Amino acid sequence: FYQIIASFCVAIFIVSTALILMCFNRSIYSRCYEDYYNNQTEAKAEMGDMLSAFEAQLNYEHLADDFTGFFENEYEFSGYDILDTNVSRLKELKFIYRLAWVLALVSLGLGIRSFVVLSKRRQYMPLIYGGTLAAFLTVLNTFFVVSAKDGVLFSLRNMIFKGDYSFFFEGDILRGMLPPDFARMLLLAYIAIVFILILAMVLVRWFINYCGRPHKF
Repeated sequence: FYQIIASFCVAIFIVSTALILMCFNRSIYSRCYEDYYNNQTEAKAEMGDMLSAFEAQLNYEHLADDFTGFFENEYEFSGYDILDTNVSRLKELKFIYRLAWVLALVSLGLGIRSFVVLSKRRQYMPLIYGGTLAAFLTVLNTFFVVSAKDGVLFSLRNMIFKGDYSFFFEGDILRGMLPPDFARMLLLAYIAIVFILILAMVLVRWFINYCGRPHKF
């Protein structure tokens, strides 16, 4: 029973923590926007149709700080207004982020409790089972996004595969500051973080085995 609980806790902790870490990443946006900005014509930049790379990064920092603040409900840019409709859309996305925090903390607590019991019999295989389940959940979540026909998941699919940010309304700078490859790179970063965390669980399991092996005298 505790092995099952621990395995699910490890899996949920991995996928939830990966999403949280992805949201805290700032370098992905910088790289995507700079590439996007540099690929545009000088004439377009001079006409003011685009934010400069520095200005876009500054506004993204403000937006990201507001988004990653768990209890923060207000969003603002530096020197720009944001539409109420886009604030509502950001709150829809933030619900997923907040849910990830709740799941990560609950799974961490239940997981520690389960491993305390399992440690008495040196049963640490849930680290491997949970990692495998996390990989499966990642594939399953990706499938849900790819096959979505409406709602937030459908909008995420368009962002990732088409660079289409029509989920947000025109009328402020939000859509203009999101480079086409940004959502796709976030997805790749999420998958990479998941598998890094899975590898960490495997290494922890190996380390426990190594430290617990019989000593030769």
